[in-house]
Amino acid sequence: MGSLAGWRCGDGRRRAVLTSPVANLSEVADHVVATPGYGAFAAMIAQGAHFGDARIQPERLLSPEAYSRIGITAIGCLNAAFTAYADLSGPQLVTPAYSTDPAFRTYLRVNSAGNQRLGGPVLLLQGEADTVVPVGVTNQIAAAECRLGTRLTYKTYPGLEHDTYPWVQGIDDGAMPDILAWTADRFAGRAAPTSCTR
Repeated sequence: MGSLAGWRCGDGRRRAVLTSPVANLSEVADHVVATPGYGAFAAMIAQGAHFGDARIQPERLLSPEAYSRIGITAIGCLNAAFTAYADLSGPQLVTPAYSTDPAFRTYLRVNSAGNQRLGGPVLLLQGEADTVVPVGVTNQIAAAECRLGTRLTYKTYPGLEHDTYPWVQGIDDGAMPDILAWTADRFAGRAAPTSCTR
C-alpha cells in the first residue's frame, strides 16, 4: 500500500519519496474494512501488526471466516489475497476488537506519520482518485508534517489511482516524471523545494 524510496547521499542526509503512503494507519485501517473489495488490506494490516507486536492477535481482530484465510497473506501475491477476501467487509471481515484492541490501536497510531518530524527532504505524492488511501488522509499528514518542520514537497494528481491497472493509471506511473526530476535534483545537490507555508 503506497510506495517509499529512501536513500542517503554523500552528505549523510536522508531523502525520501512517498507515493500514496499509508501514513495514517488508523484511518486507512478503518477505511479498508468499510470498503467492499479491500478486505485483504485489513487482514494484511492485522497480520503485519502481529509481526511488529506479538501481543496483537489477528484471530481476535478478524472474524473467524477472515482469519481462516489469513495464510494467503503470507504466501500469495496481492491479487491472490484480494481474491481470497473479495467477499468480506465490515462485520463479516473484522470483530469489534479491530476498533478497540488497545495494543492494535496503539500500534496503528505509533506507526503513523504526522507524529514527529520526518528526516528530509521528502517528496510526498498523492493521486486524487486514490480509493485505497483517500487524498484527505494524505492532506492531513502533509499539513501535520509541515507543522512539525519537515522539508516537504507535496503534490496531488487529478485522476490518478493508488495502483496502475489495465484501465486506470496509478500514482507511481503517473507521477514518474516528477519523481525522477526531484530525485535527480537531490543527487545533483540542489536544495529541495518546499510546499509548506508554516
